[in-house]
Amino acid sequence: MALTNATVSPDGRRAAWVEENGDLWVADVDGSGRRKLGEGADNNCGSPAWLPNSRQLTVRLNPAAGASAGARLLDVSSGVYSELPVFDGCHAVWAADGTLAFADGTSGGVVITDRTGADRRTIPGLGGKSSEYVCFDIASLSPDGRRLALFRIDRDSETYGDAGRDLIANAVLDTRTGKAVTLPLGGRQMRQVFFQPDGSMVVRLRGDDSYTLLLVDDNGKKVGEQPEPASLRNMQILTALG
Repeated sequence: MALTNATVSPDGRRAAWVEENGDLWVADVDGSGRRKLGEGADNNCGSPAWLPNSRQLTVRLNPAAGASAGARLLDVSSGVYSELPVFDGCHAVWAADGTLAFADGTSGGVVITDRTGADRRTIPGLGGKSSEYVCFDIASLSPDGRRLALFRIDRDSETYGDAGRDLIANAVLDTRTGKAVTLPLGGRQMRQVFFQPDGSMVVRLRGDDSYTLLLVDDNGKKVGEQPEPASLRNMQILTALG
């Protein structure tokens, strides 16, 4: 289960994850310094998410001994929780400017806000009754919060998946308009997208028999690409650090 919710800090130094029993752990990315942070954490919809400062995590607590249910901010060093009432959905992601995005697990919409709840809004074209698409998995948010990589599903699809996190992304949307951002995919299928600190994107593409990593600048122009080793074909990338 930890493989479905593990997350790497923006500075690339630490990983956090929740075990199936609800124990929340953190460790250095090389596996050293493993430390238990708490118990009763959600390992599905409320998977942990790092804040831009790499010192705090967004987590959701299930009813457990000594803890009340709900979304929290956790200071990784001190182990102190504080409330985060603005997060009431699934699979939070943070932008460098403090913008927060999460999926509304009920409607299939995506909420954009910040830790204060200011300017809370939903991305147009997702989740509303007249919308063509729904979304329950989001992968990466641009540094300024204006573009979001996500897995967009036709509303009439026979299945929407489950509450577990998935980092697959098949679209990048403008969070203000809901319009898809055109990328130079070269006829290949987009599978994952990770924004970099300068606004560029690392895009994982699937061809007929191989995967390729494509680097796209913040204006949507191709910078370069690199074939991916065949040994990684059945794996999912957790993050791409600039």
